[in-house]
Order: sequence, then structure tokens, then C-alpha cells
Amino acid sequence: MENALYYTLSTIAQTLAGALAILVAAVLFRLSSLSKERELAADILRNNGIDPDIYLPMARDRGQDHAGKYRLVTEALRASLPA
Repeated sequence: MENALYYTLSTIAQTLAGALAILVAAVLFRLSSLSKERELAADILRNNGIDPDIYLPMARDRGQDHAGKYRLVTEALRASLPA
């Protein structure tokens, strides 16, 4: 009986450890993806003459609504620039 309990508890521990490893891998992948997106956004801002160190924290604090308004402004600016 003790062996059955030992094997059961060790199997549960291994299952939980495996699930935790998958969760950690997913979180690290998402963090990497977010970092790449942030660098891309910073490059786009720099190309348009906007300091990303000032704008990106503002966009983060004000949320998606502010980002949508900024996108409309940058599209209008791009359309007004000569090709």
C-alpha cells in the first residue's frame, strides 16, 4: 500500500512540474514577442521623428484608445508627406 501511495504522489508531482514548465515556456515566449513588438513600435516612432522614450510610456498609461488616435494622426502625416 505504501508503494502505491508513493508512486501516486510522485506521479502527481511530475505532472504538476511538467505543466509548470509548459506555462513558463509560454510566458517567456510571450515576453519575447512583446519585446520585439515594442522595439518595432520604437523604430516606427523614431522614423517619424517622435521620441519613443516619451511616447511609449504615455501610450502604455493611456491605453489602446490613445494608440488608436495616434495611429490616425501618423497615417494622416504619412499621407501628407511627399512620396
